[in-house]
Amino acid sequence: MRLYWRTFTITLIVVVALILIGQLPDISILGHQMRPVDLLADVRTTTATIAEAEANSSTTTPADSSQDTTAMIPLANDRGLSVIDFATDSITISAFVRKLHALSSNPKGNVRIAYYGDSFIEGDILTADLRDLLQEQYGGGGVGLLDVSSVVEASRGTISQHSTAFRTLPINHPNYEAQHGSTNLHYSIPTAATASVLFETKGFNKTFRRHNADIHRSTIYYSTDVPITLTATVNDSATQTFTPQPSPDIQTATVEGDISKVLWTAKTDASGRSWFYSVALDKGTGVQVDNISIRGVDGSCIRDINDHHMAQMAHLRPYDLIIFGFGLNFASDQYAKDGYSQYRAKAKGVIEKLRRHYPQTPILIVSVSDRCQKGAGGQISTMPCIPTLVEAQYEIARDNHVAFWNLYQAMGGANSMQRLVEDMADGKRKANKDYTHITYDGGQILARLLLKALDK
Repeated sequence: MRLYWRTFTITLIVVVALILIGQLPDISILGHQMRPVDLLADVRTTTATIAEAEANSSTTTPADSSQDTTAMIPLANDRGLSVIDFATDSITISAFVRKLHALSSNPKGNVRIAYYGDSFIEGDILTADLRDLLQEQYGGGGVGLLDVSSVVEASRGTISQHSTAFRTLPINHPNYEAQHGSTNLHYSIPTAATASVLFETKGFNKTFRRHNADIHRSTIYYSTDVPITLTATVNDSATQTFTPQPSPDIQTATVEGDISKVLWTAKTDASGRSWFYSVALDKGTGVQVDNISIRGVDGSCIRDINDHHMAQMAHLRPYDLIIFGFGLNFASDQYAKDGYSQYRAKAKGVIEKLRRHYPQTPILIVSVSDRCQKGAGGQISTMPCIPTLVEAQYEIARDNHVAFWNLYQAMGGANSMQRLVEDMADGKRKANKDYTHITYDGGQILARLLLKALDK
């Protein structure tokens, strides 16, 4: 009995302490804005009713991209509705759009987009619907490029993935070896003599992702210091074997067919090392959109990609448009004090690197989204540094002659993230209660806005 009361007392003290911490004003440590602690966040409601929240709690399925829900977001004005292109040469967004439209009369052609971003698009959020909308209009299929092994395997809403005996390192990990890296910003190392990754479309070929399962080609990208044996088993039947030799170059292996399931298996010499980057799952024609996301960075890590490997990937998997969509992890009042001078310098380096390896590819900077925080009085509002960061990103695009899209303005400007969190009109929440990250349903809305902006 005494032990019971001791446990109860300790639990009560912890709960009370957490509730009290939730009442503290915003805290900034070394320029990093700490997220508020709100023990009651999951039961607290504002404009949404408790019944609506309960209805949403069982909804984990991405939105049906055939339904246009763009009107759910009030637009501040037309500034965010179009892409502003500062290009001074022929490498323009207009040229990209013309190539996109040309697919209507060239069914064997293809257009490929790389969308680099942070946790805002992690798990194929936003890009899933951008891809689906483009493939519906211009053809194509599949889900693009995926890391061989990923922390979001279980939560990705567009493909089933299961990896075994791989250790994955992101480019910002202290043990990441830059000389072995590639453009997907991660690599996976086998931790056993046999490692594998399985991709399967089962359960993901529904109406809200109409073209996910239309896969006719799978390609794996890797490099190795030792001889290895690769096998690809398609649909649990046909197996192809590849025996690549050691090389500092990125190598590929490809299988084709009507693919609903593919198992890639690597058998390696434990005394040597191999690096597995990504697997592409495409139709081979039409539109392909690669989600290249990484947590907790400002995007400057792109400057650190191995130049030799980046040049090879530019040849192996070229892009017709590169989207640079970072900013959340640099949103800080501390950095805003000098107008984001550090961020500007880093972004310039990224643009120069991308131009060096993709000289014929237009670059589009997508601004940071709205991001809200709790104030001293408990009210939720946009972080003061967000408009300053958006302005800095606009000027980065202008000064470096690339294109710019104001996502912050397009989604409604100040406090629009709060509205996405609280908008439960259709029983589905559009953003998470951290007031930073959108859900698949929110991503569907923003994807439609981006597509309209590109085609305006």
